[in-house]
Amino acid sequence: MPGASAGFLLALLLLSTVASAQSLSSDLPTQAATIAGRVCVDVDGDGLCGPDEPGLSDVRLVLATGREVRTDAFGRYHLTGVDSRVPDLTGGPHLRPGRHALKVDPRSLPLASQVVPRVATVEVPWG
Repeated sequence: MPGASAGFLLALLLLSTVASAQSLSSDLPTQAATIAGRVCVDVDGDGLCGPDEPGLSDVRLVLATGREVRTDAFGRYHLTGVDSRVPDLTGGPHLRPGRHALKVDPRSLPLASQVVPRVATVEVPWG
């Protein structure tokens, strides 16, 4: 295509089935969860990581808390011990947040790449 840039369109996939919570032994109700997914080259432009679309290695992803992870050779990543939504017994009958913003560091991508979405919001449920 004349005039088109030779860039990559990347997809950030969050595996919702893996973003689950596990109870830790404690006097207070706490939950630890895992967030996992894949960063790939979105060959067909549908915004999803298909099984035939190649993953990107060594891509840096950062949570809003500053915690980071890099993708493996297949573009996969996972963060363990992430807070999930839990009851707040100290401040009344409401839930503490279990929402996390996960962002791709554009400096870790091939030149002329675009990421869809730029930031993924992950809601880690309680229980």
